[in-house]
Amino acid sequence: MSFVEVEDLTKSYGGRDAVRNVTFAIEQGQSVGILGPNGSGKTTTIECLAGLRIRDSGRVRIDGMDPADEPPRLRQELGMQLQECRLPAKITVTEALDLYRSFYPHPRSAAELIERFGLGTQRATRFEQLSGGQQQRLSVALALVGRPRIAFLDELTPGLDPAARREIWSYLAELRTDGLTMLLVTHVMEEAEYLCDRVIVLREGRVAADDTPAGLARRTAAEHTLTFVPSAPVDPAELTALVGVRHAAADGVRIVVTGDADAPGTVLAYLGGRGITAHELRLDTPDLNDAYLALTHSDDTPATAPKGATR
Repeated sequence: MSFVEVEDLTKSYGGRDAVRNVTFAIEQGQSVGILGPNGSGKTTTIECLAGLRIRDSGRVRIDGMDPADEPPRLRQELGMQLQECRLPAKITVTEALDLYRSFYPHPRSAAELIERFGLGTQRATRFEQLSGGQQQRLSVALALVGRPRIAFLDELTPGLDPAARREIWSYLAELRTDGLTMLLVTHVMEEAEYLCDRVIVLREGRVAADDTPAGLARRTAAEHTLTFVPSAPVDPAELTALVGVRHAAADGVRIVVTGDADAPGTVLAYLGGRGITAHELRLDTPDLNDAYLALTHSDDTPATAPKGATR
């Protein structure tokens, strides 16, 4: 039995599907990202998994428990960070962490979380006086204060500067080594590539893809691009004639070649056979962002559920 089991999850609003027949499983210790355009059902999915919304049909189990039953043990095992953090205006950072710590038998140290989330100078600051980024960091810290076995993180790092974002990613990566299971909703492809073992792409409430970030990138039709400065003159037409090369052209002193995954190796082998060295070599390959755009914008993606009140 997987740690998280979702089978044919369906939720509708006003007769329109928010999610339709969503099915996936997560093993303990895995980190899985949920990607998709606005309105694709990402937040609805995790809110059903957390028991914050009642699903219309389907089966959901987290560590063998149905969240719709609101089992007390699940509340002890689950940490959740929502898109927006709303706390009493006058509560301070330290007071909020101490309050949440009181809900759990073996909570993390407030001092540890304050340090790791860069809130040291705000420890006595009221919530209403925190910046949006500081409120976001506090929200993530509160989701992790109870040492959850699984964390649902919905839009983890919007509005954070790159240094703060990386610090949070680093901390979550450490927690994964301790067995934390994560379900992460994000629009940041770099975040998904850094943190996630797998990514599930939703489109119009259905699963359009479920694979590793690298696996999804390999499936995209986006081209590989090789740019270099040859040590001797090269006729781009000769490169265009090579197997797998779709286009080759000169850009000043540089040669730019596009083609399939085998094209860069074919071009370099051809150059080597002629005794030509490729200087200032750069290879651009399809990544998760390319795969995401292909899956969510192509007309032939198998996602036909009507658009509903998804969030």
